[in-house]
Amino acid sequence: MQRLLAQEQRLASGLKALQADRLKSRDTAIMLARKKGALIVEARRLIPPKAFTSWRRKHRVSRMHAWRLRKLAERWDDITTAMADADQHGIKYTKTIAGLVGLVRDDDPEAPPRPTPRLTADARRLAALVAMRDRIAELEVHLVQHGAEVPASTAELDDAVLLAEASRPAVSAMPTRSRHAGPTGQRPRATAAQIVATTSTVRVGDSLTVLKDFPANHFDCCVTSPPYFFVRDYGHDDQIGMERTPQEYVSKLVAVFDEVHRVLKPTGTLWLNIGDNYCTRRAIRHDGKRSVVATAKAGLPTWKDSAAAGRTISSRDFAASAHKEKDLFGVPQMVATALRERGWYLRADIIWVKPIVVPERAADRPARSYEHVFLLTKEPTGYVWNAEALAKVGDGGGRRPARDVWEIAPSQFRSGHTAVMPEELAARCILAGSPVDGLVLDPFGGTGTTGLVARLHGRSADVVELNPEFAAMARNRIAGMSA
Repeated sequence: MQRLLAQEQRLASGLKALQADRLKSRDTAIMLARKKGALIVEARRLIPPKAFTSWRRKHRVSRMHAWRLRKLAERWDDITTAMADADQHGIKYTKTIAGLVGLVRDDDPEAPPRPTPRLTADARRLAALVAMRDRIAELEVHLVQHGAEVPASTAELDDAVLLAEASRPAVSAMPTRSRHAGPTGQRPRATAAQIVATTSTVRVGDSLTVLKDFPANHFDCCVTSPPYFFVRDYGHDDQIGMERTPQEYVSKLVAVFDEVHRVLKPTGTLWLNIGDNYCTRRAIRHDGKRSVVATAKAGLPTWKDSAAAGRTISSRDFAASAHKEKDLFGVPQMVATALRERGWYLRADIIWVKPIVVPERAADRPARSYEHVFLLTKEPTGYVWNAEALAKVGDGGGRRPARDVWEIAPSQFRSGHTAVMPEELAARCILAGSPVDGLVLDPFGGTGTTGLVARLHGRSADVVELNPEFAAMARNRIAGMSA
């Protein structure tokens, strides 16, 4: 006890000296915190538990802060290693007591309940990287042997962690990377050998034409998101989505999904993500932004120019489609009904809720924040359905059955494509609706999310994309994380 009192006196003297010299740099504060942590470690060793609580309160140190100071002192070597990893991968982290201890917190069974706000996404990725450093090193050697690029940048760090987790031989329990990422708990991940054995082929062309080249009963699953009606102009003469009426749009989609019905196995599933739109007079551009009046000063085409190119929609078009101006088109329901009439079984209407949405100018209605994901099958029973892949771990540790409302954040993949499917959305559909080693189809491939996620989970994929620029982007994206 005398030793503890002497240490307290030395620490108090050090504090006064620091205040006198006005040494307020962050490094100095961390050094002082480490000394406080060492004192707390000594106090916990010499003082009985109940007396230690009184001692802690006497010095006005909360339970959480005492734990952080103690871990700062006990695990300083691990923390410095984590900081070096962060600097190497360009990850930003907060150089505070809470931020530094947070880097090694997730693997500490003694950690108190986490208060809000939680650790940043970068800190969580870094913690996962530190925990799997050796596995990632082995994987990098494996990727180099197969001529693939090794993820190194901050943007690709998630892929490195996912691949390291995927290459484990058994089912792994990887924590979700954000609160919107999806169901927690165990998920089947492909081994490195399974990833190498799979392929993702990107084909350039019109989906209806390309699908005719595939034999019947060929694919195990189809996960896709076609262009929405009059939302974005992808700059191709044969694109779907710029038809004059919703009925024309639905007719073209039905023709494509008739072919999907033919090439899908009787046990196959179709996961169709589709959104809606409003009957409002506007011109449409490739970036999805809508404008009634476009000025030459802004470098945008005028209404007359857009109309000549077939990139406008007006009241005349609404009347021809039996819609009124300001009506919600109801396109998802129209598509679902048309597919049912063509022989599909509509098994579920899943609501994809977006926690982050683009602000809308409308002042007389709620802002849109969800889209539909339809689950359709060729047969009423006997299709692939893995409910465990969608189950969620509850607060008590039990698993809650799958539900039809999914909260998933938009994709973080940055590209010239303005409507990238979130990886988590594709993963849920692929895991729930296809067998391992199965073959997945995406007739509207975009930037290749379906092909990327399929390989990550041990499935091969065929991706069809009309735009050659997006097809090249998809190939590069898939090749960037595959062996």
